[in-house]
Amino acid sequence: MDSSQSSSQKLKKVAIIGSDISGMFSAWALTQHSPLSVTIFEKSNKLFNYASTVDFLPPGIPEKCTIDFLPETRVAVDIKPLHFDSKRTPNLSRAIDHLRVETIASPLDYGMSKWSISEQASEKLSQTDKDSLQFSLFDNNNSTTSSSTIKPTNPETISNPKNNRRILRQNLWLSKREISTEWSSFFSLSLFSKLTNLFNPKFYRSLLDYYRFTIEIKSFNSDFFVSPDAQLPICVYLTKKGYSPDFFNSFLKHVIINSGLFFNTRDVGILKTWIVVHTMLQQNILSPQYSVQTRVIKGGSRRLLSVFQENLLDVRLNTNIVKIIKNYTADVLTSVTLVDKNNIEETFDYLIIAIPPNLVPPMFSEPLEKPLQDSLNSYHFLKNQYVLHADSILMPSSSRAWSTINSIEATIEGNTRNCCYVFVTINPVLDPNPRMVITTVSHKSIDLSNKKPSIFDESDTLDSDIIKFVGGWFGTGTLEDACYSGLSKAIQLGAKLPFELLTPKLSSSNEHVNAVVLKFFPIFYDITSTIISIIEKTFYVLLVAIIGILVALYFY
Repeated sequence: MDSSQSSSQKLKKVAIIGSDISGMFSAWALTQHSPLSVTIFEKSNKLFNYASTVDFLPPGIPEKCTIDFLPETRVAVDIKPLHFDSKRTPNLSRAIDHLRVETIASPLDYGMSKWSISEQASEKLSQTDKDSLQFSLFDNNNSTTSSSTIKPTNPETISNPKNNRRILRQNLWLSKREISTEWSSFFSLSLFSKLTNLFNPKFYRSLLDYYRFTIEIKSFNSDFFVSPDAQLPICVYLTKKGYSPDFFNSFLKHVIINSGLFFNTRDVGILKTWIVVHTMLQQNILSPQYSVQTRVIKGGSRRLLSVFQENLLDVRLNTNIVKIIKNYTADVLTSVTLVDKNNIEETFDYLIIAIPPNLVPPMFSEPLEKPLQDSLNSYHFLKNQYVLHADSILMPSSSRAWSTINSIEATIEGNTRNCCYVFVTINPVLDPNPRMVITTVSHKSIDLSNKKPSIFDESDTLDSDIIKFVGGWFGTGTLEDACYSGLSKAIQLGAKLPFELLTPKLSSSNEHVNAVVLKFFPIFYDITSTIISIIEKTFYVLLVAIIGILVALYFY
């Protein structure tokens, strides 16, 4: 390439509307690894709205302490967790490594607790206490949660001056909870963190169904994802295949919740089977004993934002683009002109759109073709509320079941809600004690309820040579999908990445299922499930008989 050609190429400009994680990775790749001049337009007053790191004093530290007085007690927490590793999120992991962001190891495992508080029990508490534990009026009927690396603090008792409710282990409601199921995926024995699981036939049947389900999905190939079964809601699929209801209610539902899919639907049971299978294979959640080592950014995701800012040259905050004008030469689209809210115009050679697709059609000065407009308008989003708190009413009853991510199903006076709680609660259906709430942020995620496997290819059908669409919503909404989307479009515009970008695809298992297992497990399953069913029906009779025999032997 001669000097005149190089100079001409360097003069080409690309605009990026929006600064979510996909837009930021596009900007970084084009700024650092292409000759293009990059400008980011962000209508808010800050970049990278996913970054949500806060510093706070853990429970038990006097509230009047300041960061200057006790700096070592301040804990940096990502309200919206950013876990990654080379196996589950290869592109995100490689990109963060090349950004030279310092990371630390963070374990990732799951937990679940299902409990209720009866009407009789709640009546025994004072009315002030009763008012303090209510289902949230948040829009979503269900809730999900993930956690940062904070671990539960030692038991403390902190009084709330507004009522008699206590916080942490001394919470008055804790002793009133009736725990029906509780487990942790940390290791095999933690599945029995609630000892009554040992004597619960339904629990063993659920475990048996879990292994059956994982063997089944590991045997799937790419043809499954276009089959009629793959398009069924997961509950319908499980019923059709003869799985027990307890498998979904006690295990699979909470695996779906903890995997992050629950952010993207109002009802876990209506998620398409292909999405559940893809996620479990992609994240390798193929056993009830699930514990992996991931990484998080030291100092929180705000450190990633700082690195982005160090690498970007032209960032325009508080700049709302209200109109996109296509410029043609001989009926060929050659550039775009952007108009902001102050009617300031600027022309660019390329445009990357990193905002939700359903917001885009009104921005174009000319009507879009109907198929394109319909496709953009088909994307719907759910608002998620992230609450950072320290109220242990939202934790499993046994510390043996405390995991990185915990799923809770609560029933109060006959009303049941599903939720995941650790210290970061997403879409809380129970209001944590206001005294223990540190902060709250909102974030939107793609609604996957009616999406098809072709979602991974939809952005390419929307693109032209000049205009590109990026975002995690052109996938299952994960950070890995967002990272790939941003980097792949940067490559299309000429970026030369210092690492290989792996194309995401519908997951099929890398594990080979032994032919002997495939042949004989169905026989083993039928025999074992029959035995468990018999035991379940006669369990209490057998228990009374055994107690009677022991008593008789004692007096004999």
